[in-house]
Amino acid sequence: MAAKYGTTKTRIIVAILAGAIVGAMLISARYLIGLFEVNGPIHFEQYWLSKGSNIFGFAFLFWLIGLIIIGCPVWAALHMKGKRQIHHAVLAGFLSPFIFWLGLATDWFTGRRENFSAYSNGGKTWIDGRITSHGLETAIMNSIWMGICGALVGLVIWRTAYRLEISE
Repeated sequence: MAAKYGTTKTRIIVAILAGAIVGAMLISARYLIGLFEVNGPIHFEQYWLSKGSNIFGFAFLFWLIGLIIIGCPVWAALHMKGKRQIHHAVLAGFLSPFIFWLGLATDWFTGRRENFSAYSNGGKTWIDGRITSHGLETAIMNSIWMGICGALVGLVIWRTAYRLEISE
C-alpha cells in the first residue's frame, strides 16, 4: 500500500512562496556566475549586489506567477488523482517549465512568422522569422536548465507542503 500524504492550506501557501524563492535563487545564481565569467572580478565586486537583487526580484515574480498560473493547476490535478509522491512533484516540476520555456523560445506558442533575425550565444538563432538549428539547440538547453530549476522547485514545494498521514 502506498504512503498517503496530506497537506493544509497554510502549508500550500508557504510551499508556493518557498518554491518561488528557490527558483529565484537558482536564476540569480546562474546570472551572477555568468556576470563573473564575462566581466571579471572587478566588475562583479562593484555590481553583484544591485544586479543580483534586481534579478532575484524579477525571478521571484516570474516563479510566483508561473507557480500560480501553471503549477497550481498541475499540482491540484495530481493531488486530486492521488499522485502525491515525491517523484510526481519532481517530474511535474521539470516538465512544466521545460515545456513552457521551450514554447516561449520557439514559435510553438505564438505562431509568429514575422520577418526578423536574431543572434545569440555565438550563432544565428533566428533567420527571417524561422528558428535555426543553433536557435533550437539554445532553446532546448535553456529549457533543460529551467526544467532542472523546476524539478528542484517541485521538490521544495513537495517537501514543504506534504506530510505523511498516519492511518489508524
